[in-house]
Amino acid sequence: MVANSGIGDVDNLINGHAVGAIVRELSDEGYSEAIDQIARLEDPSEECRRVAREHFDLEQVGGVRYRRLYRNLLDV
Repeated sequence: MVANSGIGDVDNLINGHAVGAIVRELSDEGYSEAIDQIARLEDPSEECRRVAREHFDLEQVGGVRYRRLYRNLLDV
């Protein structure tokens, strides 16, 4: 997983679970640092999938949260 820094809690997820890299600045140096981060990871694919399912799955996580949010907004 590769993401720009400062996008919600993605920085914490990637760094906390060692499943990818954060691009801290949009420059050759920033991209190079992200590539180096990825190269140091030990096969993060399974952990990356687990973390993505746990935090971003539309059926089990996102859909549930959106339905709750809309119910609260609509006061249903």
